[in-house]
Amino acid sequence: ESGNRLRRGVSFFLLFGFGILGFSLRSSSAMLMQEPSVRNQQPLAKLFSGEVLPGNPLYTFRMASDRVRLFMMRSSQQKKTTYLEYSKARLHTTQILLEKNELMLASSTLAKGLMYAGKAVGIEEGLGKGDAPHNTDDTRAMDGILREYHITLLRIKPLYRDADRVFLDQLLSYGESLQDIVQSFLSRE
Repeated sequence: ESGNRLRRGVSFFLLFGFGILGFSLRSSSAMLMQEPSVRNQQPLAKLFSGEVLPGNPLYTFRMASDRVRLFMMRSSQQKKTTYLEYSKARLHTTQILLEKNELMLASSTLAKGLMYAGKAVGIEEGLGKGDAPHNTDDTRAMDGILREYHITLLRIKPLYRDADRVFLDQLLSYGESLQDIVQSFLSRE
């Protein structure tokens, strides 16, 4: 039985190694076809710089690193700040995807970003229970991000078919409810 486990483990690592090798060969052959200025950018550097977009095989690693980063955080304040950072990054990614006419990827990325904003608002709501004051800078940042999401949703809504607009309407409604919560934080200042 231990021999079977060992064989399976070795097989897994060999498959993993060949997968990495195949990806590397594919990437390098694609890079040879590009302009020299683009060729100088390494795939892993792109991954951690935020240049990897949804639809790219490396995007899975970017998402996993985001989750690990959140998991390692201990304080609610750190998590809230990170959720806001991720929300801003998803908004930026959405705008790039819209420029590339990737509507479905753009709307799903927009939804993920809005969910990150919602998590930040939820943490702020928990931190400000009772008479405790809300963090003014974070609250204003949330307000600004939610306004940008609202504007982006209104701007892209006409680009979608009627069936897909229902999803965007749900996102608009969710964003508006988050804005109401944030406005209540700001009114307490």
